Amino acid sequence: METTPVQERTHVATRRILVVEDMPINQEVLSAMLRAFGHEPIVVGSGPAALALLNVDTFDLVLMDWHMPGEDGLETTRRFRQLEESRGGRRTPVVIVTASAFAHEVAACVAVGADSHLAKPYRMEELKDMVDRWT
Repeated sequence: METTPVQERTHVATRRILVVEDMPINQEVLSAMLRAFGHEPIVVGSGPAALALLNVDTFDLVLMDWHMPGEDGLETTRRFRQLEESRGGRRTPVVIVTASAFAHEVAACVAVGADSHLAKPYRMEELKDMVDRWT
């Protein structure tokens, strides 16, 4: 089950989107797609790097890879939600991007605080719909 997305907008503004992905080719492809939609991707290659950035900056959306060496995307998301809770205020949408797409895996994403899940491989239209839905 997913949380409620932001209402649709008639005008799409540039959004700052944090891409947390350890694979360089995936970073490049995802960033190119986001730029094609008019958004500004900021890329980090690990969970700890994402948390360090999320501690000092804000984003309109976080696209979080699940399977990364060391701290995976689920643990990073859980820790990010704890950080947000300790601060109060605005909740940043997090979408887990992964090839793990069985029902119990999607449920694991939501259980740690992710707002949604995007299964790899995805089409450009699917990514655009997900970004539009949560920003």
